[in-house]
Amino acid sequence: MNTLQRLFDRLAGIAHYEAALRDKAHQVFCSPTRNLGLLERPACWRRQALIRARHRP
Repeated sequence: MNTLQRLFDRLAGIAHYEAALRDKAHQVFCSPTRNLGLLERPACWRRQALIRARHRP
């Protein structure tokens, strides 16, 4: 009976470890950490102009 209990404890421990790994992988690969929507526009449209035109009178 002790052998079966030890085997069950080992299996339960492995299952718990795999569940923790699955949760960590889900956090890394499934949840966006940065807002990448701003990068959909071309870079030249995102930058401010370095040279500004002067209005001539």
